[in-house]
Amino acid sequence: MALDLLRKMEERKIKLDAAKYNIIIDGLCKDGKLDDAINLFNEMEMKGIKANVITYNTLIGGLCKDGRWNDGAELLRDMIKGNHPQRHHFQCVD
Repeated sequence: MALDLLRKMEERKIKLDAAKYNIIIDGLCKDGKLDDAINLFNEMEMKGIKANVITYNTLIGGLCKDGRWNDGAELLRDMIKGNHPQRHHFQCVD
């Protein structure tokens, strides 16, 4: 449903930004649809929309809550390469 809304926004040429993607990614994580959330994250990056701290925090937290520690740690490493993580990012993989 949320992904459908995102697609309709794209069709209507509404400018999508990290904040809009973050809302959808957060909903997918809360629904346990982590693979869909990761795919959307990758799509976002491919479209040139830079992930922000909220994007990473949402995904890392969702992965860790689901027991996907290695995936969460890998995403944290990717974030460190391109961004500056904050303390709460490390706490969710601790």
